[in-house]
Amino acid sequence: MRDERTPPPVRHDALLRALTRAVAPRSIVEIAAPGASGAALLLESAGEPLRSLELVGESSGGVASELRASAGDRVRAREGLSLDEIATLDAAPDLVLIGHDPDWNGIFHALRLLARLAGTAPFPITIVRDTSGVSPEKPELGTGKNGLRVALDEFRAQTAHPLDLVFVPGFHGLAILVDPRRVVGNDALSSLLRELATPPSIRALLDELEQARVDAQLELAALHAKSDRRAAERAELIGRLAEQRRALERTERELAEALERAQRNALRVIEEEAARDSIETRATSLEAALRDAHTRIAELTTANERLAAANARVAERERTLDDLAAQLAAARRRAMSEPLRADVAHTLGRDPSTAKKPGGSQPATPFARALAGAAPKLLEPAVLELASRRLAKLRRDPKLFFAHSRFEIARKLSRLL
Repeated sequence: MRDERTPPPVRHDALLRALTRAVAPRSIVEIAAPGASGAALLLESAGEPLRSLELVGESSGGVASELRASAGDRVRAREGLSLDEIATLDAAPDLVLIGHDPDWNGIFHALRLLARLAGTAPFPITIVRDTSGVSPEKPELGTGKNGLRVALDEFRAQTAHPLDLVFVPGFHGLAILVDPRRVVGNDALSSLLRELATPPSIRALLDELEQARVDAQLELAALHAKSDRRAAERAELIGRLAEQRRALERTERELAEALERAQRNALRVIEEEAARDSIETRATSLEAALRDAHTRIAELTTANERLAAANARVAERERTLDDLAAQLAAARRRAMSEPLRADVAHTLGRDPSTAKKPGGSQPATPFARALAGAAPKLLEPAVLELASRRLAKLRRDPKLFFAHSRFEIARKLSRLL
């Protein structure tokens, strides 16, 4: 694809059209540079007399396909190397346009192949582009053995064909090789060639103008190259900036991730501190509960001691009740026997005969005295049964049991009896 800043190749359209019409060729060969084909102009200018248009070049297939829509089979493409394809032509054409291989080697050998094809017949009218001193794309073309003008002059010196060289200045120059035998009888071609003959003074002026134009184009090419370098530098800077932006974005992401981690760590520290405070509060509560438990244990220990003392008292009262029950049982048994009175006297601690006498001795203990008061009734079985039930009630009611001393129990028992 051609750079948009590069102007399209100058094809000298008006001159090519005039030459083609003047020659009225039946066969044309174009050796075209890619993207610089003049085949459409040649086909249009040649008209009906044209029988074949051979396009030689690696990119000629596409152009030939487009032209076949209007010219049919008259257009053929040869997509090999230009020198190889020229060597396979059947005969020398009437008109040749060379725009490919703009160097000494390509031009010189292409002309030799055309001369071989022509044999003794007139050499084809050959148009060669870019034959001026300097090309902005290839400045070396106008110097030394690379110069196209040198190739044309050397070929004219070596070939057996009598050839005239017509040079048209301007736009890198256009050279026309003309065999005088083709001009004979062709007034249009003869008149056109006379018009193209340039006086020396005009040629010098045109050469100066062409050199100025080439210099300007070279300067423009240098500016384009500089612009390309600036564009490349700008692209490189943009690439670096994009890379720095990506690095900055990565850094921002890393900072955001680090900040998020720091926030999570801070939150975890706060939670740990709160948990530690809660643990300390809980420990304080547990310590208070432990102190309360110790106090409660002490209270329970005291209560256990009191309970043990109460149990001891209960055991003592039980023993007392057991003694009373045993005495009642013994009294019941004695009440059923004859020697009851003697047993009562023994229980009272004195002889029965003295119990009725005034001034006799009294029982030794309050309990014995209370029992002595109840002795007459103890002889009755019903009274003994009632006393047993009362004693059982006292045994079942600890409050009643603990509320009275042994003497009071005996006295209440005496009342019951």
